[in-house]
Amino acid sequence: MQDYLEAFNNYIVVERGLAPNTLESYGRDLRQYLDYLSEKKGIALNETTQATVGGYLLYLQAKGRAASTISRSLAAIKAFYHFLVREQIIQR
Repeated sequence: MQDYLEAFNNYIVVERGLAPNTLESYGRDLRQYLDYLSEKKGIALNETTQATVGGYLLYLQAKGRAASTISRSLAAIKAFYHFLVREQIIQR
């Protein structure tokens, strides 16, 4: 999984030109999401659904995360899945 995160990080640096702070935040958001999938739900990345992501967002809300943090997390997750599909790592 770490390899996918590194490849994604390289992709967003080159393709999206995001600011360093945004890159750091996206990385942290994605690590937390992947931890949630494996530790809390026992779900592999290729087994996730929109409901899985929605459940994660509700989990963040229940933990008292700010709306802006949840929105950024969703943006990071969406970008990550688009990357995985583009690279044919997972199917849509």
